[in-house]
Amino acid sequence: MPSTVERGAVHVSVERPRTAPRGRGVIGHSLGRVVPSVVDGFPICSPSQVWCQLAGALDREDLVAAGDFLVGSRGREPIVTFEGLVEAAQCLHRTKGARAREWALSEIRFGADSRPESLLRLLLRANGYRDLRVNEPVDVLGGTVRLHPDLSIPSLRLAVEYEGDHHRIDPQQWQDDIERRDLVESPSPSDARGQQRHICAECRLHMNGRRHSAQMCVRQWAREMPCVAGAPE
Repeated sequence: MPSTVERGAVHVSVERPRTAPRGRGVIGHSLGRVVPSVVDGFPICSPSQVWCQLAGALDREDLVAAGDFLVGSRGREPIVTFEGLVEAAQCLHRTKGARAREWALSEIRFGADSRPESLLRLLLRANGYRDLRVNEPVDVLGGTVRLHPDLSIPSLRLAVEYEGDHHRIDPQQWQDDIERRDLVESPSPSDARGQQRHICAECRLHMNGRRHSAQMCVRQWAREMPCVAGAPE
């Protein structure tokens, strides 16, 4: 979840026509449809319902990132299936956030390991890159080693990696990254690495409507990768 989302308060939902509850530390909602699950004796909205409700609180890009998290990745079991999100959205198609949910469902992908990776994928797509694969296997060294770059475009022989700050401050991670990049580049997809301070800042600028800076970031990558024929101008 983005840092701008209010934390600490408990969200309590009731079904219309009941009045949304109010009180210190409570954010109330009056919803058209509530189908709770029972957890430890308490009625709790299902993950798919919560995702639908987030459409009224998040930017649509973060709604995609939340959906990516829910449908899982190679190292994370899904909390809900993509079909479950679609079904929940269809049940709430006349409620607030319907358009955002429809757009987000078209962008959600299995395999993203973090919110920044999801935002990076959307940033690239917004700037004309298509056929982005998420953590798909890439065989190197004659098929003896298999890697899973964060994002790849096989037709352009391009791999894109997001690097959080731990890639900089952890010596072992730094060395692993060097070895990983050497494997990817010999002779496999060109590798474009985006560091946290660049990617997160540019993604935030993009979501705030300042698209020019984000576009300049992606175009700079393209200029630095001459082997990427056919990349967006």
